[in-house]
Amino acid sequence: MENGNKIKGITEMDFLFFDALSVRVGDNWQGSDLTYFFKSFCEETQSYPIKERNGNGSYSHTIEFETEYGIIMASYGGSVENMGVLLETKGQGNSELLANFINNCVGSETWALTRADVTLDFSGGDEEFIRVKDELIHYSMAKNVKSFPSAGDWVTPFAGRTQYAGSKDSESRFRLYEKTYEQWKKGNKDYPANVLRLEWQYRPKRKKAHIKRLEPYHVLSFHKNAMGFFARLSGMAIAPTKVPKPAIKTAEERFYHMMKQYDAVIDQLVSEVGYAGLARMARKRFITNTMLRKRR
Repeated sequence: MENGNKIKGITEMDFLFFDALSVRVGDNWQGSDLTYFFKSFCEETQSYPIKERNGNGSYSHTIEFETEYGIIMASYGGSVENMGVLLETKGQGNSELLANFINNCVGSETWALTRADVTLDFSGGDEEFIRVKDELIHYSMAKNVKSFPSAGDWVTPFAGRTQYAGSKDSESRFRLYEKTYEQWKKGNKDYPANVLRLEWQYRPKRKKAHIKRLEPYHVLSFHKNAMGFFARLSGMAIAPTKVPKPAIKTAEERFYHMMKQYDAVIDQLVSEVGYAGLARMARKRFITNTMLRKRR
């Protein structure tokens, strides 16, 4: 293995990114320590809290923070000690924000990786998809992987095929699918054509607190079989690509997006407390949010 971004001939490591990421930060934070952490998180990620609800799993509370790329969830509290704050997100933009926050702002606090989807997008049609799929199965079988489920339409090319290598309960699993078709089906017609995606889904069963930097290359290095397959791709003449990030929304666009998301909630609140009551609640929330950002 070489230093930097080269692994056995691979020079495309800059094209790897996290598409989903979950990290546990800190220990048994309470009171002012927790408030300071969330305040710092808002400042560094340029996010703001929009919703608080019951927590996930063993956590008692979850706050949803909205960024320019979507939602980052922060879960805290509960009966289990030393669980800190669990930060979870999906999507390339938010995963980069979260990784940068951990790498640059967490400081001396402990943190542990709980989930990472290391992703490679590459250009290709039906032949490239079949070629990578066959190579993935052949390589995985040689590593004693026995589960190869598939999903989607395998009769019509570009119809949403997905090939897995590994079981859904395993620590490590590959997923190959037609990203363009998935996005077009969701209505994202501006998404580039002929993008295929290979994801390595990693959910460590043991604490990975000794990762020096939360970056795709470093996480991939924990699993020699996953590293080996990405190395093998270097000899297949694939063309790695990076899909352009979505344009940054203006404050007005973000406001209307929020209104669209929460129309039903707003209507219910109006029916329960009236417009005046809703205005008071909004003012109280605005004051709380600005306090988190050290503003008056």
